[in-house]
Amino acid sequence: MPKPKSNPDLTSAVVANHCAFFEQLGRPPAGECTTYAGVTRYSSGIPYPLFNGAFSVTPHSGTELSVIEEVLGYFKDRRIPFLWWSLPDRNSGELGRNLVSKGLVPEGDAPGMALGLSQSRTAPPAPKELRITTVENSADLERFGRTLNEGDFQAPPEIAREIPRLLPLQREDPRIKLFLGYVKGRPVATSLRFLEAGVVGIYGVATIPEARHQGIGAAMTYAACEEGCRAGFRDAVLVATAMGAPVYRRLGFEECCQIGSYVASTTLDI
Repeated sequence: MPKPKSNPDLTSAVVANHCAFFEQLGRPPAGECTTYAGVTRYSSGIPYPLFNGAFSVTPHSGTELSVIEEVLGYFKDRRIPFLWWSLPDRNSGELGRNLVSKGLVPEGDAPGMALGLSQSRTAPPAPKELRITTVENSADLERFGRTLNEGDFQAPPEIAREIPRLLPLQREDPRIKLFLGYVKGRPVATSLRFLEAGVVGIYGVATIPEARHQGIGAAMTYAACEEGCRAGFRDAVLVATAMGAPVYRRLGFEECCQIGSYVASTTLDI
């Protein structure tokens, strides 16, 4: 298991944790992850943009049109859409301009946020009926995938069925721990923690539509943070959606960077 990081450079930690989490989506046998000419690309094999991607590994690397065309060709040959991440410590105006020139569409920036876990915290209010469990077996994992999709992605059924295989159980990858929230016996919310770069990365926070605005998302986030704190980690990081950012701010997360993305379909000309 990765060791906690003491007083990390939080922007670097946000980026490193983010990249490591998405890289693991490309693990074999179904996936693939490789680095070429300063760009890491990963493919889950699932035709949904968030599950496939590319990013520069150093500042200014991978900005050349020839490299961008090679990455585009890889995904186009497999008919897989993907995201090209624009990272705060590995970004240049040339990359964005060249991605747009090849047909990728800017998705905008999302705040990278961090929270110190050493400070005393009070659990946020949540419904008394909420019961948070950890995902321990394949049946739990199937429930986790369905709930995550209903609460966040709302992807077509053929995509949603593939989500469980993207998320290994903790015994398969100790960096990952999954949480499932139940109300009156029904799974209504998810979250997960990912230990990398000396920090606790928070991902997969989702609440099904009819259970929102009750504090459940905050409780799921808090549960993942607390588990990381008990493991000895001092900081939690995440990349927030527009819906989630106000919740995270109320929990004490503060913005430390911006992470952008460009989306590529399977029909781009290269």
